Amino acid sequence: KLLAERASDNKMDVLVSYTGEGSFSNSLTAWKEEGVTMREQFPQAFSNKNSAKFLMFHMYPYMKQTIKEELRRDDVDLILFHEHGMPERQYLTGIPLSKGAEANMEAGKRLFRNWLRKNKQGSEKNEQLKSAWKSYYKIDSTWFAGAFDKEQIKKDSLDDVSMGIVLEDVPAINPNPRIVIFDACYNGDFREESFIGGEYIFAKGKTLVAIGNSVNVLQDKSSSDLLGIIGLGYRVGEWAQLTNILESHIIGDPTFMFKGHKASKKINLRSTDIPYWLKVFKTEQHPDIKGVALHKLFNLKYAALPQLLTETYHSSPYAMLRLQVYHLLQFYNDGRFEKLLKTSVYDPYEFIRRKSTYSMGRIGKDVFIPYIASIYLNDGLDERVRFNAEFCFDLMDMKKLKSEVLSQIESSTSLYNKENIKLEFTRKMNSRMRISEMGLDVANPNLKMSSRLMGVSSLRNNSYHIMVDNYLKILENPTENLNLKIKLAEALGWFTLSHRKGDIINSCKSVASRAGTDEKLRDELLKTANRLEIYMR
Repeated sequence: KLLAERASDNKMDVLVSYTGEGSFSNSLTAWKEEGVTMREQFPQAFSNKNSAKFLMFHMYPYMKQTIKEELRRDDVDLILFHEHGMPERQYLTGIPLSKGAEANMEAGKRLFRNWLRKNKQGSEKNEQLKSAWKSYYKIDSTWFAGAFDKEQIKKDSLDDVSMGIVLEDVPAINPNPRIVIFDACYNGDFREESFIGGEYIFAKGKTLVAIGNSVNVLQDKSSSDLLGIIGLGYRVGEWAQLTNILESHIIGDPTFMFKGHKASKKINLRSTDIPYWLKVFKTEQHPDIKGVALHKLFNLKYAALPQLLTETYHSSPYAMLRLQVYHLLQFYNDGRFEKLLKTSVYDPYEFIRRKSTYSMGRIGKDVFIPYIASIYLNDGLDERVRFNAEFCFDLMDMKKLKSEVLSQIESSTSLYNKENIKLEFTRKMNSRMRISEMGLDVANPNLKMSSRLMGVSSLRNNSYHIMVDNYLKILENPTENLNLKIKLAEALGWFTLSHRKGDIINSCKSVASRAGTDEKLRDELLKTANRLEIYMR
């Protein structure tokens, strides 16, 4: 099928995007943006109602049949799945929302049955569960009836498989989209004997490339950076070399390419000439070609790039080009990125708003506190953006943040039921405060070493800037536990955007240069210093 497709003159002009339940926190504002960005990247695919489709899990109670029909279409060139996944399954939908008392009761009974089946029939554990449920929910034993009945198990199993695509489905579907992108966990896990991505390319359809992840992967990542160059006739591998992450893999043919459109002009991706890439950026109109030029200039260490990036962000109408500016400018330590964030948290593109909010917390400066507070209070319809604002609570000075949020609540003329808002905020602050206690544990010599090490592991996701001085004292203390120092040195390498990263670099180098420093510790100290210096251009 690869030879047959290579012999064709197929252009990339039909695409489908599907967002499954749980992706992007089920945010409609996040979902709707893909229609905007795909139009920027693949304008040729927006010729009629069937050439570009954007589907979401809640359009039907079960979307499986709809997706199967899209996969069987002979004309679809590219399909993107934003979903949860396992090696053996794509999770398309969850349990459908119930309407009416009977439907709600049946949905509840099904949840109970599924939970009971995790244990053996008649087990003491199940009897304890049923007793607890009866007491808590005020229900009787009819709610658990049929949990181990063969016919009921079969029916529940069929309902379950209707919520996703499993390995056995793929050979019967024979998918035809030439490229399938799985923005999901594990669908590309080639370590397994069988896995979703592999089934797609070895089925009898026309799918030649599956791009998927072999492990779990963040939701807040962009799966379509620079993707438009594939529609211009560049090879899948050429695109992947520009954007690939460690978790992601090309399953299939990396040399596959669509026929280029007449409007596209091949550029020399191997050029190392700065004037050449400046000319490409100035003369080419496609936003992803401009984005490629910016990445090339970054790799070539073009001295005036920070200014060009800033000017591009404020002048470009293209969301995907502004996103490349966000990606690249954060590597410069000249203050431009921090200044940009004050604007980009209000960008028209939800993903840029989402990532900009997250970056404010990763930097941790007090100047961002009013922005984080405002986003938390006013951006409730941007679920992922607001989630990132809440994630920042314990990364900032919590006393100052609390004061700012309460002040904005009091001064607001649009918020209603302010007392409830205060209660909800207090609850979320307390939750984040409990998480932050793990970061405090690291520096507490009175705790068990296991507790301190657990706290170190939390620093990979939580840059507690306010604790950096305490962490550096641990590294510099010759009497501290060696294993703790090695783990802590590694964890500080995750403070890539922290406003304290300069201090971390200096301390790591200082301790590493001392005579008698353990070799393993020295290795981690220098790795962290090198890692953070990448963000100190």
